[in-house]
Amino acid sequence: MDFRRASAKDAPRIAEIEAETFSDPWSYRAVCDCICTEGAMCFVAESEGEIVAYWLGRLIPPEGELYRVAVIPKYRRRGIAYHLLDYGAKCSRGDGLETLFLEVRSENTAAYGLYCAFGFKPVARRRGYYKSPDDDAIVMIKERA
Repeated sequence: MDFRRASAKDAPRIAEIEAETFSDPWSYRAVCDCICTEGAMCFVAESEGEIVAYWLGRLIPPEGELYRVAVIPKYRRRGIAYHLLDYGAKCSRGDGLETLFLEVRSENTAAYGLYCAFGFKPVARRRGYYKSPDDDAIVMIKERA
């Protein structure tokens, strides 16, 4: 598995994975905007040249926010998301990252477990934050990311 920073040329594949993964997928334009914005914290995992996972986020030192993480079904439960988080956090520390925030659906137990294993701690709950389907958001933080 190879990990690297995402670029604008990765946006079509990331948007495809978004559409296959999330009930509220980001558009191609939103993916492009995230990747190309100042302070982008966007990374991909590749297997044999194919993007199989990604992380989209933003860094405003010393804080970063993790917006989206996805792994295609064929590659799930192999530790790829964990290693992608590790890679992205290490790269971003060099850019001034100290604290990383995220929100996760309360019913997404797989993602919640991943984030806990990576060292995130729940700090708040936002009731009714997500739609389609309705769900609460668990706000999580990782210090010294």
